[in-house]
Amino acid sequence: MAKRNALADAIKQNETQRQEATGVFSQASGKIYDIALSQLKPNPHQPRLAIGPKELSDLCTSIEENGLIHPILVAKSAEGYTIIAGHRRAAAFERLGRKAIPAVVKKEVDERDFAAVALAENLQRKALHPIEVGLTLASLLESGLFANQQEIATAIGKNKGTVSKYLALLKLPQNIQKAAREKLSDLEVLVAINRLSASLQQEAFDEITARKLGRKEALEYLKGLKEVEFKAYRYKKREGKVSMAVDLNRFAGAKRKKLEEAIAEVMALLEG
Repeated sequence: MAKRNALADAIKQNETQRQEATGVFSQASGKIYDIALSQLKPNPHQPRLAIGPKELSDLCTSIEENGLIHPILVAKSAEGYTIIAGHRRAAAFERLGRKAIPAVVKKEVDERDFAAVALAENLQRKALHPIEVGLTLASLLESGLFANQQEIATAIGKNKGTVSKYLALLKLPQNIQKAAREKLSDLEVLVAINRLSASLQQEAFDEITARKLGRKEALEYLKGLKEVEFKAYRYKKREGKVSMAVDLNRFAGAKRKKLEEAIAEVMALLEG
């Protein structure tokens, strides 16, 4: 655990503490070396597989104008060096035709570290869509690298509730998951949509994306939609007595048909 926390600290230091004059990052991170790009291997647990062309172009421009502000973080391997954090920067250096890139070299990094640090870096940069984060977390759990959500949460520096939110998004219908990657990336809004009944999720998603609502407006809209949903029926049971009122106009399609059939069956039993 201490080793993983040290790696997480190294990433933060990577972002804020480069000391150009001495060439030393910090005592914890180690010296900065120029590593040949040909010796770099991608992190096998890197959750972000694609880099947008505009994003890469902007990063190249920044490096040309300002230099590389933060060195990448790598681990020594039998075949060279494996990138722990800094895939985007390495890709930009390659695009610019550079032969080597400044890097801090870490030792004794295990598979769990690679997975946790890669995900933590992307979360820190907000580089991943919440759906992608959920898929990555689910994959880490399925792989057996982490026993439960709490272990992952500790490794990436998040609380268990946040990890649960990301994983819950995978319960959304596939068509909404796919569309959300292009149209909606707010975690809290997606979580709120996921908490709606299946019959309202698509309607809510379409309304929010069509109107391009911000987080505050979207959550207010969803709150009202949820209240309407709850008012679609009333149910009471007390001392052997049951009363129910259902507004069928609140339902549509297959769900309304099933409700009508169920009501007909109950009435037949009562009248039989």
